[in-house]
This record gives sequence, structure tokens and C-alpha cells, in this order.
Amino acid sequence: MKIIPAAFGVLVFAILMLPGLLKPPADALATTKAEVKALAHSLGTALSEYYEACGEFPEGEEGRIMKELQGGNRKGTVFFECPREILNDRGELIDPWGTPFRITFDYSRMIPRIHSAGPNLTFEGSSPMGKMMSDDFHNVN
Repeated sequence: MKIIPAAFGVLVFAILMLPGLLKPPADALATTKAEVKALAHSLGTALSEYYEACGEFPEGEEGRIMKELQGGNRKGTVFFECPREILNDRGELIDPWGTPFRITFDYSRMIPRIHSAGPNLTFEGSSPMGKMMSDDFHNVN
């Protein structure tokens, strides 16, 4: 007879814990978004410092830009340091969901723009519907 109450207790525990196992808690998502903001801010700052020191933004694909920021520039100056684990095999900085950040430049304002695809791993684009449905992160609006 003691087996039934114990089995019932395990069942109740499993039912209560299941929603937490199926989706990340809200605070975990908030932490992840904070990581994205911090990375984007650091990368944006490094790109601005690169511009101040070199008189131009680095050119090329994201992996090439990251090499420039990590000391592979004509001055040999390191503008951005990060653990190897957050770079993919092409040298691109990846967001917490594993998608490479996109780096663009607003030349009218001379500022770098850093884009993350967000948790759904898809860049939604700039259409009004895309912006409304987007979970993307941009460091500058």
C-alpha cells in the first residue's frame, strides 16, 4: 500500500516539473538577452574604437572584421577580446543561440550596427511585418 502514495507523489512531482523542462524559465531568457546586449555593446564599442584609431571601419565578412578587431589590422592593435568558444569555425562572433552576429554600418551616422537573429535563429528583415513579429536584437534603432 505504501507504493501507491509514493508513485502518486512521483507523478505529481513530474507533472509540476514538466513545464519547466519543456521551456526555459523567463529569467533564463532575460539573462540570455542581457548576454546578447552586452556582447553587442562590447562589439559596437570595439568597432567605434577601431574607427577612431584607423579612420575607417573594417571591411569584409564578419569573420574578417573579427580578425581585424582581434589584432589582425595594420597597426596590430587589439580592439576586441573574447573566448574562442564564442567564435564559430569562420571566426564569426556567435550569439548565445549559436547564430553569427551580423555587422553593418550606418555611414550617415558613422556608427556600427550589431544584429542578432534571436532565439528563433532567423533574421526577420526590415519589413513592417518582419519587425512586428521579430525577436531579433539590434544594438541601434
